[in-house]
Amino acid sequence: MAKRDAQVFEWIALNGVLTVKGREGSAQQGVTRTYRLAEYPDTIRQKIADAGFKSVFQQRTSQVESDELKLVAWDDLDTMFQAGDWEKEGGARGAPVVAAWIEAAAEFKNCTPGEFQASWSKLDKPTRDKVKAGCETRFAARIVEIKEGRKDSVDLTDLS
Repeated sequence: MAKRDAQVFEWIALNGVLTVKGREGSAQQGVTRTYRLAEYPDTIRQKIADAGFKSVFQQRTSQVESDELKLVAWDDLDTMFQAGDWEKEGGARGAPVVAAWIEAAAEFKNCTPGEFQASWSKLDKPTRDKVKAGCETRFAARIVEIKEGRKDSVDLTDLS
């Protein structure tokens, strides 16, 4: 049996506040993210409370492999929940989905969404917020195109 990797993050959920901290000695040491249930609309707040704050964040990002990308995915979930969106855009619960603004920005920077997210995750929260707002403004038309394209069905019958 393979040895299980040490947990990189410590989770603290208390009084509607979820704090995720990089464990001492890990590559994410010193990294902290805090999410507040009170910042979400009532409809989202109740669903998260019913499912468990920590559980929702862990389950929704369980397929994200990189620790850096998990940080980005958690921030994206927080933003999505603050906007009142419970379901992931264009994807099933638990599946990693790249936000349309990240896809548009990555196209502009001529890199992959993963490369963009890895760089974005290294920024502090105020800078991430500014970059995101700037991208959403600058690439608004492309973001709409990306979202519309995700609504299209793809015939997968030839793959079975």
